Amino acid sequence: MMDWALVIVCWTIGSVLLVLASVIIRRRLKFLRKAIKGYATITEFHCNPTDMGRRFHPVFEFEIDGKTICQESEYGFNPPAGKIGEKIGVLYNPDNLSQAMVPEFSHLWGTGIFIGSVGIAIMVAGILL
Repeated sequence: MMDWALVIVCWTIGSVLLVLASVIIRRRLKFLRKAIKGYATITEFHCNPTDMGRRFHPVFEFEIDGKTICQESEYGFNPPAGKIGEKIGVLYNPDNLSQAMVPEFSHLWGTGIFIGSVGIAIMVAGILL
């Protein structure tokens, strides 16, 4: 016999995660509609320890209308992605220059896809358990 309380809890948690994933993806799409492609230079790496080891977050600079913008990537890698002085592509919001990111699939869609997948997995687990 199925425990309906467990199903309801799993579907509630899964639904919340799916809503969160859709909000993240919608924000990313809104950013991409405004974003302009540019080029930046990696100036350094910030090392952040995590439970999965150290992650090196590239810090990059780009110039818009004579103003230098410095941004740290929210995603880190081990080993570091790129080298200091290397030119990389960036997307930035012309209305808010602090919103800039490296245009790679994992940077653009990874968080939303991951959270949505976990939500679906929890919903399926609620039915199967």
